[in-house]
Amino acid sequence: MESTLTASVKIKTKHMYSFLLHFCYSSIKDWFGVFLSIIALVVLVVRFEQLDDMGKIILLLIGLLFTIINPVMLYFKAQKQIVLNPIFKNEIVYQFNEEGIEVCQGETTAAVTWEQIFKVIVTRKLLLIYTSKIHASILPLDQIEQEKILSYIEKHVPKEKRKAKQWS
Repeated sequence: MESTLTASVKIKTKHMYSFLLHFCYSSIKDWFGVFLSIIALVVLVVRFEQLDDMGKIILLLIGLLFTIINPVMLYFKAQKQIVLNPIFKNEIVYQFNEEGIEVCQGETTAAVTWEQIFKVIVTRKLLLIYTSKIHASILPLDQIEQEKILSYIEKHVPKEKRKAKQWS
């Protein structure tokens, strides 16, 4: 196995949006809002004739909140982050080595040891390397050598910190 692997990524709006969707809809409590929205829409359809106008509006708003409104707001938030955050203006280079991961962008370099990694999650589109509950490095799978990097991570990160179908 190579001693160092390098991945260069450019985060785009679609990647940030995918990350925000994962972050906002990754637990049972997050899906409760979606369930509530669906129930509100079902009640609206089933009881439409019995409801007054205010009841219809309230149920419609609740029904759209987690199924349409929140995902659209997350898209605009992702777009805003990509445009306004200077970190996403240029390519980010990740170097995976025996000590950990070195992150380089321009003249700035930061290093994270394998022990400092909180968890690693692989979604359908992203490799997420968390260093805390809310801080993650986002690596789009379509921009990295997925098989090599995931194998390297598997070698260095304990199983209880890894979440992906290939690691089950």
